[in-house]
Amino acid sequence: MPSNPLHCCRVCGLDHEYFIWGSEGHLPTFDICECCGVEFGYGDTTAQNCIDTANTGWAPKVQNGGIIN
Repeated sequence: MPSNPLHCCRVCGLDHEYFIWGSEGHLPTFDICECCGVEFGYGDTTAQNCIDTANTGWAPKVQNGGIIN
C-alpha cells in the first residue's frame, strides 16, 4: 500500500515517495514518472488526460511485450 496517495502517479500508480503534486495536491512538480513517462502537471491534469495517456502511452507497449525506456 502506498505511503500517501499524493505520492502516487495518477496514470500508473507508481509511489514516488514525495508529493508529486505538492503537499496540498495543487502544485505539480513537472517531474517525469519513471514508470509511464507522464509529466506531472501536463499529462495528468484531468481524469480524461490520465486515461488517454495510459491508453496511448505506456500501457499498450507493456501489453504488446515492448520495453519502456
